[in-house]
Amino acid sequence: DVEISYTPVSVGMITDIMVIFSSDSENPQVSFNITAIGVDTAIKVEPLNIDFGGVAINTNAVSYPVRVSNIGYGKLAVFVIGLNNNSSSDFSLSSLPVSFPVYLNSSEYLIFYAEFRPSDIGSKTGSVEIKSSDKDNPMVIISLSGSGSNCDPDHMDCNNNPVDGCEVDITSDINHCGGCKRLCNPQNAKGVCI
Repeated sequence: DVEISYTPVSVGMITDIMVIFSSDSENPQVSFNITAIGVDTAIKVEPLNIDFGGVAINTNAVSYPVRVSNIGYGKLAVFVIGLNNNSSSDFSLSSLPVSFPVYLNSSEYLIFYAEFRPSDIGSKTGSVEIKSSDKDNPMVIISLSGSGSNCDPDHMDCNNNPVDGCEVDITSDINHCGGCKRLCNPQNAKGVCI
């Protein structure tokens, strides 16, 4: 048995030929091809901060999509996506993979949603933890915030200022389309809340 080790210094495939010399008079030299791949996976998560703003109690805020991408070379393993234990129970996650780990090839991504349904009035915080095989960034944290308010479902307290209350009409404000800080800003078109 021959054991070969490989320590890549760059990403990509490398091929070579290994030659073994022996005292065997009939077969003094044996060669075979060796192929190895140097990988450097890299995780990218967007967004890293989600502020739901003021949401009427017992009302679902607009869900925020979160994109987890492999922007490196090779297969990225996503081991877990979940809420931190200190997160308010008013936050939740949906459309998560059925099981972990999930493997993402280069340029592949997955999307899940962060959700908020305040059960009472007041500020709420939380965070999402994403653990992966990215050796340089093995855990990414997304900050979550929001507050329960007395606003009707069409209005939100986006500046968290009790003086002006539920100042934003999320059905018509293109800077807060369906939720606080959700821009309705399509390229080459005029944004309209629906």
